[in-house]
Amino acid sequence: MKKAMSYMYDNRNWEADYWKGVLILTELESMNYYSVQLKDTKTGHNITWRHFKECVEKYGLDRACETFKKLSAEWLASQVHPNNLKLNLSEVA
Repeated sequence: MKKAMSYMYDNRNWEADYWKGVLILTELESMNYYSVQLKDTKTGHNITWRHFKECVEKYGLDRACETFKKLSAEWLASQVHPNNLKLNLSEVA
């Protein structure tokens, strides 16, 4: 049986943890959580950790977390304004 791997990066702004194929980012100031999982479209393999690690090495933890945060479902949901969800039937017809 495979064991779940956990890795962690942290600084004063962010905490990044990788657990069972999901990258979990915590913005320490607001305590907001974001989860990200990336898969290769051809092979279906999880590529999250490799890409995040490369991004941290190249640009630093703050920039990597800000970038990967924007790939999370939680961040995307927070960007939807309630007025955009209203369906205007006159525009559909």
